[in-house]
Amino acid sequence: MAALSIIFILFFVRDLDTRVVDFDGAVTSLKQKMAPLRKHFDSSLEKVNKDISD
Repeated sequence: MAALSIIFILFFVRDLDTRVVDFDGAVTSLKQKMAPLRKHFDSSLEKVNKDISD
């Protein structure tokens, strides 16, 4: 019974590692896709702040 428990735990840890790696890859991909939009937003916000302060 202990051996079965150990096998289950090892399988769970391996599966969890795979899910974390996949999720990390998805987040990285999303950040790369959003980078141009973020730069545009930041520059536009900077321009608005400059216009308001003048």
